Amino acid sequence: MERVLREDLAFMKKLLLALIVFAALAVPAGIYWRRTRAPHVARGAELAPADAILFAQIPSIPRTAERWKLTSLAQLLREPEMKAFLEKPMAKMAGDSPWMAQFETLHNLSPGEAFLTVTSIDGPEPRFVAGFSFGGSRREVERLLEQPWAALKSARPAGRAELVNYGAAEIESFTDKDAVAAGVFRDDWYFFGNDLALLEQTLDRYDGKNGASAGGLATAPGFVEATAPLPADRDALIVAQLGQVMERVTALMLASGQSLDGKQLADLKKTKAIAASTKLDGADFRDTIFILSTDNKAEPPLARHALSLTSSATLLLFATALPATIELPDSATAALTLVLPNIAPMQKSLAAHGLSFSDWNQAFGPEFGAAMDWPQGLMQPSFVLTLDVRDAVKARAFTDVLTGPLPGSPAWTKTETDGAITYSAPAEGLGLISPTFALTDRFLIAGFSADSVALAETKLKSGEANLGSSAPFLTAEKTVAPATSSFAYLDLRGLFERAYGTFRPFIIMSLAFAPVAGEWIDGGKLPSTETFTKHLGPIVMSQSTTATGTLLESTGTLTINQVLVAAVGGAIRAALPNLQNIEAAALDPAKLLNLTPPQTAPIPPPPAQPAPPAAPEPTPEN
Repeated sequence: MERVLREDLAFMKKLLLALIVFAALAVPAGIYWRRTRAPHVARGAELAPADAILFAQIPSIPRTAERWKLTSLAQLLREPEMKAFLEKPMAKMAGDSPWMAQFETLHNLSPGEAFLTVTSIDGPEPRFVAGFSFGGSRREVERLLEQPWAALKSARPAGRAELVNYGAAEIESFTDKDAVAAGVFRDDWYFFGNDLALLEQTLDRYDGKNGASAGGLATAPGFVEATAPLPADRDALIVAQLGQVMERVTALMLASGQSLDGKQLADLKKTKAIAASTKLDGADFRDTIFILSTDNKAEPPLARHALSLTSSATLLLFATALPATIELPDSATAALTLVLPNIAPMQKSLAAHGLSFSDWNQAFGPEFGAAMDWPQGLMQPSFVLTLDVRDAVKARAFTDVLTGPLPGSPAWTKTETDGAITYSAPAEGLGLISPTFALTDRFLIAGFSADSVALAETKLKSGEANLGSSAPFLTAEKTVAPATSSFAYLDLRGLFERAYGTFRPFIIMSLAFAPVAGEWIDGGKLPSTETFTKHLGPIVMSQSTTATGTLLESTGTLTINQVLVAAVGGAIRAALPNLQNIEAAALDPAKLLNLTPPQTAPIPPPPAQPAPPAAPEPTPEN
């Protein structure tokens, strides 16, 4: 019996040792497997409060990094010509940016997920909490945070730093009067905010205790409805719940003395939330925006009538539905009259036809469009704008008034051929731009040259296959929801091929005479046109309205949103030197709008009359 007990005890010792060894190996292996194989489950929306005003999130930074490698832009950046071209600007950025020095620390940090949520805008500054997960060591995070914490304490020397224990967590806080900054580690997360109570509530939701909502923002009805049309596996997300914001805006408007009727208040409160996401979808990007609102009316599909003025080689198509009615309040008309003095004569001419500006939608509609071609061999594109004609008689009356004689300018030349009326602006200067209108039974076509308008008319009359039958267009339009409000298509490859191929020699020449640009760009290393175009594809955008809200989608090598942001950013960057030289006094709205009454030059005083000659002194008598 004793021998059996000894053998059982020996077996139990071996079994216990085996279990300890297994655990010692299995736990690290499990952690490694979770970090490298198991899909990441984003927690940001669960940790944010259900009444958050703004929520921004990158659900999985490693997944986004892997997806980035597959995009057309990443493939373009890996081209040898592009690498050589970027050597100089990247070296310049590395020398000028302190954040580039933190890149190695960020890499070692192995960030996983990041989020930011704003809960209130009532105080002097918004209340927020942010957080990110990490796969590296806590020491790497502390190294990354050393500089921001030191800068904060240096900027506010009167502040008080302290450690606050909250359950198992130790919160590092810094307080200076009403300003608070607090941060805390929790497992493989770091949370930061400017409200200690909000940070503690985030920890409660993380641990699921103290009655904290289990789902947080993730289960809030507004959040769920607003994000439902968005891709589930998105790479970035921004959601704004507008209930509290609209109440604050309404209160501010009323406090400023603005009167709001019931309809205006209802319109302000109609929009409940806005959600926007970006997804790296194979070689392309996908932007999705959904505006959650109530009392919407589902719209029919957009006809895209402007397709009739395109060909299979058209580079740009845009079509949008016009509003059913146009109402201009008297105050708006008065403001326009101040800025555009010719409005008053136009109103008088329209009145002679029994019309006013509010009758515009009776003459034109239901769509507005634009199309652009760039035939081979031409230095500039052919671009036209179009309006559907709803009433031919009223459309002609409006066009006659718009092109008629106005104070200080002659009338446009008008010719009529084959049932179409062409209006040509008077030639001025060098005549590089000659605005032209063409009015047909279907469209009012406007262009910057007679050739552009004539080309559009030719396509309209030919009845040949247009852009709607081309394979790239058909493939691109299937990537977005059918449009009911707006639609846009851009052949990015064709446009870049024409523009870059045409102006590349001029770019190289201009860089040679621009020393500042030469510090960043080596004109001799500009990549060839083919290096770019083989990685570029079409961009498409659609806007549709349903009973629950408005959906905007855009896909492509770039998205419409990215193109617009880049264009606006480039314009601001180009104008910044000039803006910095403008004195504050020069930003007076009256001066910018040329509304300052002319100053009358002071009348110079009359010239002084010459003094009469002095009488000769009497000659003394001898």
